[in-house]
Amino acid sequence: KFDYTHIESIHEKCLLKDELKVNRIIPLIEIPGLFMVTNEKLYYQPIYVLKSKKFKAIPFNLITNLYKRRIKLMEVGLEIIYNTEKMKGKTLLIEFETNKIREFIYDLLLDKASLDVNINDIKNKNSIKIIDMIKKWTNREISNFDYLLFLNSAANRTRNHLSQYPI
Repeated sequence: KFDYTHIESIHEKCLLKDELKVNRIIPLIEIPGLFMVTNEKLYYQPIYVLKSKKFKAIPFNLITNLYKRRIKLMEVGLEIIYNTEKMKGKTLLIEFETNKIREFIYDLLLDKASLDVNINDIKNKNSIKIIDMIKKWTNREISNFDYLLFLNSAANRTRNHLSQYPI
């Protein structure tokens, strides 16, 4: 069961009826855990503790991007990019049980984190963003590394899932 003592504020209200069973994906490791969303933060609690830190709590105001990801050839992954005091661009890649759950959580987080539709919305806006990035790259406004990161992200690849990151 999800440990509700992790919730720090009495003002936080759980937005999910029950915790969700998920897997956290990091290179070469799949960590089963529980996922909960409140009106202020999202929480990930691993079932098996690998490090001294037992859970992740990410406030919505620190989330910079959300990316839908394909995991095990199924559209069930969600990559959450967030900033911390020490580091920008930290990631949390979560595998949900079904696409329907992933879509629900994606919409919920998109609304709560007050994000615009992100760069990974390939069908609608990505072609415009790619053209802008090509111009920035050719004008040497961004580095080769940043350009390759953008292209891989636009192609639905992540560094957290090695089978999805061939380049």
